[in-house]
Amino acid sequence: MKTLALIITTDRCPEQVWSLAQTANAKKLQVRIHLAGPGVRLIREPGFRQLARRAAITICTESASSFLTDKDHRIEYSQWLTPPDQMARLIAQCDRHLVL
Repeated sequence: MKTLALIITTDRCPEQVWSLAQTANAKKLQVRIHLAGPGVRLIREPGFRQLARRAAITICTESASSFLTDKDHRIEYSQWLTPPDQMARLIAQCDRHLVL
């Protein structure tokens, strides 16, 4: 199965992330969402848990420590935390890449 990596570095376009993941799923693509920089703030979005059902998600540990607050840490996302070097490896494994 082909894999699409959505590399999200902004928190300004959650609707596009959701739409791209949904469209890719409909086209039978496996979706991996990689959150980095301000993009990690997308965990605050109400539909984020639902998005996790459609895509594998990774969150850069360095970005999480820089851009998330203590309140965000109450949101359970630890299973998605990934060191930057591992994120790079996971991204490289994907067939196609799209950066937002």
